[in-house]
Amino acid sequence: MEQIQTDMNVSESEFNYGVDLFIVAMTKANIHHTIQNKILAVIAATRDEMIYLW
Repeated sequence: MEQIQTDMNVSESEFNYGVDLFIVAMTKANIHHTIQNKILAVIAATRDEMIYLW
């Protein structure tokens, strides 16, 4: 993941916004909250690798 994210410079607010959009999309798709939480746990695990810290 780290190799893919190099040079993307994703800020913390951009990452959070992307997660928020993803939650809205999953809700609109009627994905049960239990499954959403499992997916979000995987995304949260990659957070430190994806956010560019200035």
